[in-house]
Amino acid sequence: MIPPKIRVLVVEASLTARQHIVSVLNADPDLAVIGEAEDGKRAIELCRSLRPDVVTTGMMLPLMSGVAVTEYIMAHCPTPILVVSSSVNRGELYKTYDALAAGAVDVFEKPSECDPDGAWGRGLVSAVKIASRIHVITHVRGKLAALAYVNGVAQGHVDDREAAHRSPGSLIAIGACTGGPAAIVDIFRGLPADFAVPILLVIHIGDPFASAFAEWLDGQTKLRVRYARDGEPIPARGKSGVLMAPPGLHLVAAHGHLRLQNTPERNSCRPSIDVLFESLARQHGSETVACLLTGMGKDGAAGLLALRHAGALTLAQDENSSLIFGMPGEAIEMGAANRVLPLDQFSGALLDAVREPELELEVVAANSAREIAETRAAFVEELERKNAELDAFSYSVSHDLRAPLRSIDGFSQLLLEECVATLSDKGRDYLKRVRASAQRMGNMIDGLLELSRVGRAAIHRDRIDLSAIADAVIEELRTKDLDRKVAVRVEERLAAEADAGLMRIVFGNLLGNAWKFTAKAGAARIDVEAKWEAGVATYCVRDNGAGFNMEYAGSLFRPFQRLHSETDFAGTGIGLAVVHRIIDRHGGRIWAESEIDKGTAFFFTLPPAKPAGRA
Repeated sequence: MIPPKIRVLVVEASLTARQHIVSVLNADPDLAVIGEAEDGKRAIELCRSLRPDVVTTGMMLPLMSGVAVTEYIMAHCPTPILVVSSSVNRGELYKTYDALAAGAVDVFEKPSECDPDGAWGRGLVSAVKIASRIHVITHVRGKLAALAYVNGVAQGHVDDREAAHRSPGSLIAIGACTGGPAAIVDIFRGLPADFAVPILLVIHIGDPFASAFAEWLDGQTKLRVRYARDGEPIPARGKSGVLMAPPGLHLVAAHGHLRLQNTPERNSCRPSIDVLFESLARQHGSETVACLLTGMGKDGAAGLLALRHAGALTLAQDENSSLIFGMPGEAIEMGAANRVLPLDQFSGALLDAVREPELELEVVAANSAREIAETRAAFVEELERKNAELDAFSYSVSHDLRAPLRSIDGFSQLLLEECVATLSDKGRDYLKRVRASAQRMGNMIDGLLELSRVGRAAIHRDRIDLSAIADAVIEELRTKDLDRKVAVRVEERLAAEADAGLMRIVFGNLLGNAWKFTAKAGAARIDVEAKWEAGVATYCVRDNGAGFNMEYAGSLFRPFQRLHSETDFAGTGIGLAVVHRIIDRHGGRIWAESEIDKGTAFFFTLPPAKPAGRA
């Protein structure tokens, strides 16, 4: 028998990172990504509705932080959570610690720019599989108090394995006997008048006292109470009120209606709690919240067990608050109760059990809003400070480092011009090398400054014509190198939402490289094109030049990393780092495919800007 796949929910604000994670996980035959979320609120909604085996989440999410998401999931629908986070961002690192304290099972490094040998992907798959085998417990609620156990059932504690898979209740059923009237009044008085979930009630009260009990109970609470009528529809969620079994008749739920039956007694009782509970288990189990209160005998215990097996939330009154512990004690002994509660906790438990997830989400979102605002303000302040430091560094580079380089180059030039007669051939060669090194150092400083500028410059997105930008760059290259014959094809009407100035730098570097590395090709060719998948464009600059060994692709976009010697192809090793920084700041991704002596293709994406109003 083939085991079921591990079902994964992926939560990540960055579209690029999320798509990469999803692609890696779906490529493994044992895993299946069943949902994706870009913000915290959507993550909680999908976790409650899809019930994944594992959740992977980033920390910096819109609407609700990753920590708030972890706290909510571990308190309300415990699921193994694998944090996919950055270890170099101090603020994100601290949030990762908070998430682990809140119940996340492990943390895994965010994907790097390149993963040529697939090591990162294999590590992520392994971490997800390990997380799926961990049995998690409820956090937050479980920290509130030490729990006493009654026959192996934690008082006040939910059996997490069942509670984590339960939707809000839409029907409540209550059974009671001796001591029941006072207990029921206490519970009903703790519920608001607009409590919009119908309640079905069976209580053992013999004639003639039972005939007026509904009227009396109606006057004791804010809820409307009456006896049920044969054949009336079972009220839907949103309809408030209490419907009681009339004296001497069983109350049965059948095919969406309530039936009153004069069939034989059950457990010497008519109406019988077991009869009502078992009828609900057959057709309404997962939407029912059932309560078994104080009373003599064992009526209701078997029905409560049937409801629990059918997916209902089942509550039993504890011994200390029960006048007679017969019925709830029997149910607890049978393992029928999800929770064992003192009487004064039933009203709150019912409110929690029927509350819509959206209401809880709003509360959590509101509670995390201040934390997000404070974190964002701290990040902005830190960013401004770092930018000031970078500006100072750039000034130092521009002036303090350039001055001695200009002196070295200038005096070397004077020696070559004025002392040429006294210099040997070797001396002239040395001076030429000194000048070349100084000039190369100057170019490297220029590259560093450009890398710094593009990392800090504001991005102004517009709908721009990439084809026109590429054509302009090619024209400049032809003007500077009139002797070169290069066949160039630029696909028409290539467009994107991006910063025009920064895209000019991107194409200047990519096409400049293509022009340079095709210098030794027999029939040089450069193509600029795009392909579309699922409405997303992937742009490509392709050449048939020198190419490179893909084993070294991981270092391609790092500053000063060169895959060819200076004697073969001049350059500083900064250009591709600049391109990578620009694409990354646009929220895109860039990668390369190449083969030695057959050429190179650079691919990149430019996701559209998020609509106004979204984080």
